[in-house]
Amino acid sequence: MTWLIIGIAVFFGVHLLPANPSLREKLVRDLGATPYKIAFAALSFIGVAMMVVGMGAAPYTAVWQPPAATATAVLMAPALILLVAMNFDNNIKRIVRHPMMWGVLLWAASHLLVNGAAAAMILFGSFAVYALFHLCSARQRAAPKPPDSSTAAIKKAPIKRDVLAGVIGLIAYALLVAFHDTLFGVAVFF
Repeated sequence: MTWLIIGIAVFFGVHLLPANPSLREKLVRDLGATPYKIAFAALSFIGVAMMVVGMGAAPYTAVWQPPAATATAVLMAPALILLVAMNFDNNIKRIVRHPMMWGVLLWAASHLLVNGAAAAMILFGSFAVYALFHLCSARQRAAPKPPDSSTAAIKKAPIKRDVLAGVIGLIAYALLVAFHDTLFGVAVFF
């Protein structure tokens, strides 16, 4: 479980930099924008790789007996739609602030509901805590909005962009359902 915990520390250590804008700006200034981005990406990849190895090697230690996987199956479709929606302009992104973090939170929470192993709870719990921290800190870091910047005043996107986000998210969901057992060793529907 050591690799899992170190991987989590590396991954989230890098991802917490935006929560400290002065430190991030100093690193960008000292390293340069491109080297900073390369280091960020490399450390993120190393953290994920360590988490994967750590999860694979972690012993199964039951903490609780989870219920059926229905909640995960239901929550993953909107989680994936939110993750897709954050990548281009659409009304979902206009209405839901930080759709990626909400998607990560849904993903993590849904997996916490069906995983009673200690390692899984550490992994998914860390993502849930990070998403909540990011949502709260982003709200504090947000620049003050001009008086006319209500949701209605922000330019609406064509509805076809929302449909596109939904379709891509549902395709990703269908692929995950089909290949979850092959990729992660656990079938979505028992």
